[in-house]
Amino acid sequence: MTAEPFAAKPPIAALRKLLASDQMAGWAGQGLVSAVNFVVLIMLARYAGAIDVGFYSVAFSILIIAMVMQDSLVTRPYAIQLFKPPDGPREHAYGAFVFGLALSAATGLALAAAAFIMRLYEADAKLSSLALVLSVVAPLAMARDFARRFSFAHLRMREALALDAGASAILLPLLAVLAWRGMLDALTALAAIGIAGGLAAAMWFWASRGSFTRKAGAARKTAELSWSFGKWLLSSQIALQIQGYAAHWITLLVAGAAATGLYSACLAVVALANPFLFGLLNLLTPKFVRTLRDEGEAGLRRAAFRDTLLIGAIMGAFAVLLTAGGGIIMPLLFPGEDFAGGRTILSILALSSAISALGAPATIALSATERGRAIAGLSFAICILGSAAVWLLLLQWGLFGAVIGILVTECAGTAARWALFLSGSRIPPVHKAPE
Repeated sequence: MTAEPFAAKPPIAALRKLLASDQMAGWAGQGLVSAVNFVVLIMLARYAGAIDVGFYSVAFSILIIAMVMQDSLVTRPYAIQLFKPPDGPREHAYGAFVFGLALSAATGLALAAAAFIMRLYEADAKLSSLALVLSVVAPLAMARDFARRFSFAHLRMREALALDAGASAILLPLLAVLAWRGMLDALTALAAIGIAGGLAAAMWFWASRGSFTRKAGAARKTAELSWSFGKWLLSSQIALQIQGYAAHWITLLVAGAAATGLYSACLAVVALANPFLFGLLNLLTPKFVRTLRDEGEAGLRRAAFRDTLLIGAIMGAFAVLLTAGGGIIMPLLFPGEDFAGGRTILSILALSSAISALGAPATIALSATERGRAIAGLSFAICILGSAAVWLLLLQWGLFGAVIGILVTECAGTAARWALFLSGSRIPPVHKAPE
């Protein structure tokens, strides 16, 4: 009679442990970020239309590239080199902060220069205005992303969750006011994102100021150490982002903003899996770095295989769900003729996303071993071949052809990344150091 209560305790204890874990905090934070990004697209679709969704998606892709550049040159090298800093841990953190600040300022200036050139040569007024707004928004978004990834590097997932919650609490009311006053469009949505991200980042930096110790020359040493590895990560990530957003840009040039809006809407539905996917991926770099330090190459391979199985199960189930329910989901979330006929596009993109996710643990494991040159070479090859496939198939079969090109590219890319990881190249030893 007393066996049932005792039998019930282990599952309850396991559930409590999961709810209190870093993994759950990571999922919650990424879920919040993905949900808010999705809300922005939904609100633009309802209050502005497909053309503004298309322009916003292209502008947001530039923001993503700016944050990826910072991640490649600053925050990911910081996480991978955490146990071999040029100075003390706090001095190293300060150096990364200054390096990131300089990079964000340079990004803002470059976008402002692009806006000026567009105005000078009388380019499309909407595009020049987007570039001008991005020149202010990008540094603010990069500051927030630095704060998130710094927290990830130290496995402080609850800290990152608090940052995301603060930014969302500022952004959502701003969007609601803009929609209520009839002012919501691609430009004002971007401006709201910049304001929310900047305020949240400022609060994080104030609360985390004890993690940084100012020291003369720390920024230069950190920048040199980061650049030695980060230049290859940057090359790889630029190729990956160009590959990822090539369909946006090519579709905008060839088929117009309305087709780009439909493609972006389908991607937004596929991105509903991001809370689970990126909630896992955000932890992999610091986890793999520690695994390599403590267990060596064999342990790293076991960890990569284990996480790939988990990711495959999650993304495979999600792809099946979207394929089965796409006919209901698309009209429900994106009503109107502009978004009609997206079910097939959605199904192919869901399968492509699942296949792409299977290659992520291999790529992250490669970066943990600092095999940056090999990653960069492979990424550029996939980018060139994939962009060519999207362009040619788009001309032949329209948007359907473009997403078929994406599917073929992701299959080839995932196979190539695992082949490179398992190729047996020497992994350099990592000496243990206190955290």
